[in-house]
Order: sequence, then structure tokens, then C-alpha cells
Amino acid sequence: MDSEDNSVVTEHEAIDEDDGFCSISDSDRQYIETVLQTETSLRSEADTNSVLADMWWFESERKDSIKWILRKRVEFEYSEHTAYLSALYLDRFLTRFQIHDAKQRVVLRILSIACLSLAAKTEEIEAMPLGEYVGEEKYLFHLNSIKKVELIFLETLEWRMRIATPFTFVTYFAAKFSVECRDPQDLIRKANHLVLSMMEDTDVAKHRPSVVAAAAVLAAHDKHLSREALGSKMDGIPFWGGVEKESTVSCYSRMQGILELGTPESVVSHNVATAVDDSASTSRGTKRRLQFD
Repeated sequence: MDSEDNSVVTEHEAIDEDDGFCSISDSDRQYIETVLQTETSLRSEADTNSVLADMWWFESERKDSIKWILRKRVEFEYSEHTAYLSALYLDRFLTRFQIHDAKQRVVLRILSIACLSLAAKTEEIEAMPLGEYVGEEKYLFHLNSIKKVELIFLETLEWRMRIATPFTFVTYFAAKFSVECRDPQDLIRKANHLVLSMMEDTDVAKHRPSVVAAAAVLAAHDKHLSREALGSKMDGIPFWGGVEKESTVSCYSRMQGILELGTPESVVSHNVATAVDDSASTSRGTKRRLQFD
């Protein structure tokens, strides 16, 4: 695996608290826009994922897997980026290695362990030993079995482990949209929580990570924006066309529903862990800036 050391822009690096606006440096802006350009060149895998979503058991099992990932993120003090990355791994793998019937649903559980383990090895300074991931009901597996699944996963995805997540883009969009607020850090936190809330949605794989990030920032700022207002905000995003804008509107609409109904219970407990992320970045070292495939 490529081990190049770089770090995603964090909310602390990107916020100018003096004028109530979020801002990022020119170098970070150029870096993120390079990632945006790379992302828009990748093919969409939404059609394959929608086939999986039509299976009566898949949505429930995937949601359980995501809830498990979110619980472990808090327990292990992993970053939000790591949690979302593991969900991206899971969805990408399932577009290539399809599970055809409910009898194979156990595969999703062992995949959840493998994906979180690999995401932590890719992203975290200190990844927990594999033995720490097993033990819960429904998650009792031999370590050798998990290691075999990890290898199958790596071969299936051709060892392309460095993937942008919405957290890569959140502060960029907060600055790009010139969002004004009393507390820029609070805006970023709200956007991050919306991103986590979207993880349980089976349709999230239809949206590029940058789209999820843009929708989250806009929804965190104002959940009553019109289609015209959304379009105006997105006009200045480089490399984006009609497809990305329509996807953002769709994702924003979903987040409006989340805000109306309230944050899913599985995410509420993880909001408390924001302070853990803050201290972890200090005590465990600086996160890596990744080169994305």
C-alpha cells in the first residue's frame, strides 16, 4: 500500500474566527481542487449498488454494519474520516463482489470488520489490533478468516485504498460557499454530523464524497434553501456540471429530512466523540494527507 504522508484539511486549520467566515490557504484550495478533478473523472458505480439495495435483506444488514462501524469508531477513538472510509470500502467492494442471497448476509459482517481494520491501517496513526474488532454478538469470527477477507478485499480493489471522503471537502466548501456564521467551528461540526448521518443511507453510494460534503455544508448553514439558491452557491465549483449539481440537490433534500426528523440515534452518541477527535489529533500525531485514487 502507498504510504505517502499527507493530511486532510482540518477544521482547526481552515477557520478564520475573526470575521465569521471559513477560509483555507491557497495551497489547500489547490490541493482539494486537484482531488475534485480526479474525483469527477471516476466512473459512477451507482447502478450496481442500486441492484444490491433492491434485495429485501440488504438495507437492514448494511445499516447494522454501519452502526457497528460507528460504535467502534468511538470505542477506538478513530476519526470520522476513518469511519466513512470503511463504509466506502464496503460499498465499493460490494459493487464488484456481489452477495446474491440472504444466506450470505454474514459476509457483510465479516466485511465490516475487514473494511474498518483496513481503513484504520490506512488512515490512523495507531490502529487497533485485529483481535479488538471481534467479540460482539454477530461479530464472532476467527482472525485468520478476517485476514483472508482482507486479502480478497485488497485484491478486488487492486490495492487502491486512498479514497477521498466527504470530510476531505467540508472545510473547502464552507470557504467556497462564503458561508457566514457566528461560530464557523460549529458549522463544520454540524456538517460533519450530517455526513455521518448519511452513512446509514443505502443510497449514499450514489453520491460522490464531494457532493455529500457540499450538501452537508449547505444544509448545516440553512435547511430551507431553494433550488435556485443551491444552484447559485454551486456555480463557482470547478469541474462540476449538471450531474454533480443535481446530485447535490438530491443529497441536500435527504439531509433536510434528517434535520426534520432529528439525527439518527446511532449517530447521536458519536457527536459526543468530536472532542475525542480533537484531542486525538494532538496526542496521537497529525493525520495523514492522502493521495487519492
